[in-house]
Amino acid sequence: MARSKRLIRVNPEQAFAYLSDLTRHPEWSADSLRLEQATPGELGPGSRYLSHGRQFGQALDDEVEIIAVEPNARFEFEARGRGGVFRHAFYFECGDGGTLVTKEMRPLKIIFPFGVLRPITEWFLARRMAKDLERIAGKLEARDV
Repeated sequence: MARSKRLIRVNPEQAFAYLSDLTRHPEWSADSLRLEQATPGELGPGSRYLSHGRQFGQALDDEVEIIAVEPNARFEFEARGRGGVFRHAFYFECGDGGTLVTKEMRPLKIIFPFGVLRPITEWFLARRMAKDLERIAGKLEARDV
């Protein structure tokens, strides 16, 4: 599992609202992505999205499913595609003057060669997630959302 944390100077409600809106994911992602909601209705477990974009130099079309929603506390989703199945999670805690946001990524099913290189892959992903959180903080703290 790869994990990164950052204190973001907004309240948990603001951080949760922004990060649980998957259609806004491309605003802070390092990768060229587009997400569209595939199931109608409110955000909740079982809601599905389609993700289109490029990652690691490859075109990817993934299916994304919301797994857990606890407003202002936790948001989890799984992405399934050619690269495997990955569980993504955001956790929100009141911090000193803001919200401590934790971003995690757990491979549930991983394709070769990433499984063999798992320790290196997790180190690389933790660094990428730290940069994601830096971009998220920039957007939220500038009220650019």
